Order: sequence, then C-alpha cells, then structure tokens
Amino acid sequence: FGDWGAKLYSRAQGIDDREVSSERVRKSMSVERTFAKDITSRDQLRSILERQVEELAADLRERQLKPHTATLKLRFYDFTTITRSKTFTHDIDSPKDLARIAKLLLELAAEPMGVKWQNTSYISNEAADGLA
Repeated sequence: FGDWGAKLYSRAQGIDDREVSSERVRKSMSVERTFAKDITSRDQLRSILERQVEELAADLRERQLKPHTATLKLRFYDFTTITRSKTFTHDIDSPKDLARIAKLLLELAAEPMGVKWQNTSYISNEAADGLA
C-alpha cells in the first residue's frame, strides 16, 4: 500500500497530525423530551407537540434555516421507538406550516417524544456567510 498504507496504520494507532476542524454545516435540528410517565391524552400530546414546534421554529428562525423534512419520534414505555417522516420538495418556512405538518404526523402515531427538521437550507447567502 506504500505511503497510504503507512498513513492508515498510523491512524489505526490513533496517530494523525492533520488539523482538527470543528466547523460544520448543520443539517438538522430537534427538540426531544422524556416523560416520567406515559402520556395517554391526545390533547396533552398535541399541547406538548405545539410547544416543541414553537421552540424548534424559533431556533430555525434564529439560524435562518428552512427545513425540507419533518420527523416525529415516538418512544414507548418498553423503549420501542418509531418515527414518521415527510419530505417536501420546497422549504417549510412558516411556523404555521411546521405546526400543521407536525400535527399531521401525530395522527399517524401515538406518543411524541420529539420533532426533528432535516435537509435545511439557508434563506439567503448572507445568512450563511454570517454563520460561518
């Protein structure tokens, strides 16, 4: 393997002299909550989901991001976890749309533990430059 083989061997030993870079583009954001006991009221689930969506929408606005995918995560008492996702071809850019989509996903499930928005894009190039 020549030089490459020597580099691979060194890296396998934890030896790597490359500079560490912590800069990365955020691809998703989520809000999750663990409950002390099961939530069985559909109205209570909707209320919790609304608060999570509001929190996440504020974070997205602050970072000037628009998601394309919404994911609802469900975890049950036995730690069985399921997710429901919907991807759109356009940006989801209003808090009302975010809430409507999250509620739609709730209808497919029973007990939300979190909401995640993925495949974000910057609203403008200036916003991306300001966050780099």
